[in-house]
Amino acid sequence: MTSLLYAAFPTVARTELDLVFQALPLANQEQLHDNNSDAVARLVTKEAEILFVNGYQVRVPYRVYFAEPSLATFATEEALTHRQRSILHCIYLRHHNGFVRQRRLELLLAGPVEALAMPFVFSLLGDYVKEILEVLEANLTLELLNGYVGLIRENPRFWQRTQGRVASYWDVYYRGRHRGGTPFRQYVGARLVKQLQQAVRQVG
Repeated sequence: MTSLLYAAFPTVARTELDLVFQALPLANQEQLHDNNSDAVARLVTKEAEILFVNGYQVRVPYRVYFAEPSLATFATEEALTHRQRSILHCIYLRHHNGFVRQRRLELLLAGPVEALAMPFVFSLLGDYVKEILEVLEANLTLELLNGYVGLIRENPRFWQRTQGRVASYWDVYYRGRHRGGTPFRQYVGARLVKQLQQAVRQVG
């Protein structure tokens, strides 16, 4: 399982990653909304978003299914350095619960964004949860914008898929054919895509 997480951080020493992994409650159960637990055979999916960052291949897991640190392990999380907490936030950006993804994104963007976090943040541009996209839009600094442009140039196929996902998720969840939905041009995902397209054109 941890081998799948190692592949998500190819430039980080395993000794440092192991310190982060100590804060993960890697029990074979996940707490559901109704307070029951459901056994999950694979807590980290083999399926991954593959991106290249400065020539390094980064395998961002499609989903993780373990819970967030409990009070028993919270002290372990608090003892981590900023860089190590960034790694932890990145892991939970892949959580199956959209509320967890959103909260961890807000925590990650509240301070300086480590370079290792960029592919994880970038991958959320194709998320179906509107509130996550709103967090990305509200925190679209020049530094992040330049980082996105670099990833787009290095990963053109992934960027194409991301734009397709934005349109597809809008069509399924937010178009609202029969109840008065959001026009695509006003949808937060479309606004983000437009800003990034303009930034890419400016770079040339």
